[in-house]
Amino acid sequence: AARVDETAVFVREMHKLDAERMAAFRADRRRYHETFRAVVAEAQRGGEFRDAVPANTVVLIALGVINQLPTWYRPDGPTTPNQLGQQIADFVLAALET
Repeated sequence: AARVDETAVFVREMHKLDAERMAAFRADRRRYHETFRAVVAEAQRGGEFRDAVPANTVVLIALGVINQLPTWYRPDGPTTPNQLGQQIADFVLAALET
């Protein structure tokens, strides 16, 4: 949330990356997604997180919320970036609690 303006520009303009940079971005994004998915899946297997929703879906939902921040978060609003980050984390973790 602290860099919402930069993120908004990147999201709108990323399609203009050259093929090499786009491939690197996609590889990084895939690694990040897979790491996040593996952490959630491991916690589900260990009984620390509920497994009602597949790990991959959990990750897509959580990242979807974060990726859409530029469309709705206003830095000049009442919620600071740190507060919003905590609220999002609390929401996701509450949904996964056993």
